[in-house]
Amino acid sequence: QARQVAGVADEAGVALDETRIKAPAAGEVTKLAIQAGELAPQGFPVITLVDLADVWAVIAVREDEFKAYAQGSVHQATIPALKTRAAFKATAVSALPAFATWRAARPGGTDLRTFEVRLRPTAPVPGLRPGMTVVFDR
Repeated sequence: QARQVAGVADEAGVALDETRIKAPAAGEVTKLAIQAGELAPQGFPVITLVDLADVWAVIAVREDEFKAYAQGSVHQATIPALKTRAAFKATAVSALPAFATWRAARPGGTDLRTFEVRLRPTAPVPGLRPGMTVVFDR
């Protein structure tokens, strides 16, 4: 009878462990998609977790202005919400789809592609969060 009770207790412990959600990495919960007592199907995203140490800004640059934003270049920017300035380094560059092409306005003109440039702060910026506006100097 003692083994039977121990088995039931072990089973209850396993069931309790399945009610806990463990994050795969450090971060901050930004969205909770389910409330206590609700059931979540397998694979359902119940929490959105953001790593605040991994932040970046994205800008769209026309190809005639692209040289200044080549990978590795450093740019100064203002973060209005924090009333501060910071340096950002271009870490990734990719061409945007054809719909982002600047069409020539004059006959004989040249269409210009648009590139997406991802820039990361060169040093941690306290308070910088996803979705904040970053204004880059020209």
